Amino acid sequence: MEKLSINGILESVITSYYSVLVQRNIEPSISIPDEKVERMLNGEALSRIFGNIISNAVKYSDGDLRITLYPEGRVTFANHAGRLDEVEAAKLFERFYTVESGRESTGLGLSIGRTLTEQMGGSIGAYREDEEFVIWVSFYRRRR
Repeated sequence: MEKLSINGILESVITSYYSVLVQRNIEPSISIPDEKVERMLNGEALSRIFGNIISNAVKYSDGDLRITLYPEGRVTFANHAGRLDEVEAAKLFERFYTVESGRESTGLGLSIGRTLTEQMGGSIGAYREDEEFVIWVSFYRRRR
């Protein structure tokens, strides 16, 4: 673990997925603050977490993706995903769970994301709000 900028890692992962998003006609809306959001994290693990979430969005989005990094260390990934209901949203972090249309998937991506997030002292979850599906990851500052 080292002091890392969540901004920089998030930008790097988005850049690496950008061509895939464009191929799927998904134009992401990205909001990242100018000031650095730094935490003691594992860079490889954080990249994998963000990559797994964006990969899921590519599979299940109805054509949109909104990524927001908040100054307090919370990142949200929101999109319209008509194929995901509230029950499926809750199960996405279970090992080997796949949505019916994701048969090529092993169902490990978000389960691994949860494990890596928790190992670094963060938290992760998902919910539906109105017509959107939201995955959130939080790495708040630890108090001494």
